[in-house]
Amino acid sequence: MVQLLKWAFLFLLCIASAIGISYLIAVPQPPEETAETVAVEDSLDDKAIAEMVKQTLPPQPSITLPTRAMPANKDQLRAEAEFVANRLRQNYPDRAEALHVAAMMSAQFSQSAEAEELWKQCIALDPLDPRYYINFAAVAMDRGDSELAAETLRKAYKAGVTSPDLMHHLGVALNKTGKADEAEKVIKQAIEKTPNLAALWMVLGQAQLRQRKLPEAEASLKKSLEMGHESAAAYTSLANALAQQGKEEDAQKYRALVSDKNGGDDIDARQRFQTLSLAEAHQAALNTLIEAASVQIRMGNSLAAEQLLLRALALDPANFVGCQVLAELYHDAGLAAEERVVRQRIVDLAPFDLANHLKLAAAAQSCGDRPSAEAALKFTVSISPNTPEPYLALAQFHLEGSDLNRARWYTQEALLRQPTASGFRLLATICQQMGDESNAIAALEEAQKIERQQVSSESPQ
Repeated sequence: MVQLLKWAFLFLLCIASAIGISYLIAVPQPPEETAETVAVEDSLDDKAIAEMVKQTLPPQPSITLPTRAMPANKDQLRAEAEFVANRLRQNYPDRAEALHVAAMMSAQFSQSAEAEELWKQCIALDPLDPRYYINFAAVAMDRGDSELAAETLRKAYKAGVTSPDLMHHLGVALNKTGKADEAEKVIKQAIEKTPNLAALWMVLGQAQLRQRKLPEAEASLKKSLEMGHESAAAYTSLANALAQQGKEEDAQKYRALVSDKNGGDDIDARQRFQTLSLAEAHQAALNTLIEAASVQIRMGNSLAAEQLLLRALALDPANFVGCQVLAELYHDAGLAAEERVVRQRIVDLAPFDLANHLKLAAAAQSCGDRPSAEAALKFTVSISPNTPEPYLALAQFHLEGSDLNRARWYTQEALLRQPTASGFRLLATICQQMGDESNAIAALEEAQKIERQQVSSESPQ
């Protein structure tokens, strides 16, 4: 009996020991946690999560572009334009470009005396910029002082300040002051440098007409019309040149075109003036905002420039120039998400412009959105299938993404359309990365061959 009790006790002891050991093994006691340890772990978790989200999601833009123009009356638009121009003058009183914005605003609101005075200051501050002479002369001619306009432009021209636009205005002013022979000489010199400017041919024709060089005038004026300068003044001048040669039937045809240019408008005269006044005030305000923004960009004040450009787009959401300036501002600042928003608007306004889609693709890629970038690049191929640039852009895109098969295919398609040294060098790089040494060498040889031909063609014989 005693022996049996001993064995029972030993059995219970073994069971107790086993239970204790298994408890120690299965349920270890956690180390004591302090409040500081918990806080650090929670903080690290938050940072890790935030970083993961940041890497996963593309950057979000800080702007929204309007889709409908904000209404404004003529007085509001004028007051805003004056405020912007005057503030720019106060900030940069010694900068000709800032005064130029104010002068343009004054001229557009028919403040001729103020505009002329400002352009005089612009010329004194920057005497080599032809814009200031041209605009001063244009205002002088508008108020009937063609002598002052001609004198101002002639001084600039003799001092070596020249441009096709300045010479065009000088020719106009000389014609108006009865110096048609001098106008003909000036315009012919301008045409030698810029033969494809239709306005120059029209002024030349008018100068020849005043000198009764009728066949020459007819030829010059017809060339102006062929180049797209279809205006009432051009039709009238050509009709006169034809009539004075006895070509009355032909002259009558151009007189009818003059009537078409000036007619077809049933709006009451008072209503027409009010409509045009509002339109002109709207355009003047837009011009002032965008030009002021351009000055602010050059002066390094990007925040002021952004505000001015966004305001311009609120007044005119489809303003192409404003969108372009704003997109470049964001691009230069490295704000890819904002640039992408504006590039999309530009593409919507000009959907068949290749360069716009390429820039939209670049902005999307900078945002980390490769699928959208690829879609934009593929669209460029669809709208311009016979030019090499879209294929090369897609080739570079896939090369950066290490998709070498697609990169090679698009490069080969580009070279089929236009063999270039840069295209063959790109193909050589892709082939090398694919381990295709023989085709890499062949592509490199083609590139060198094209480069030698270019050097040979450019060297003097």
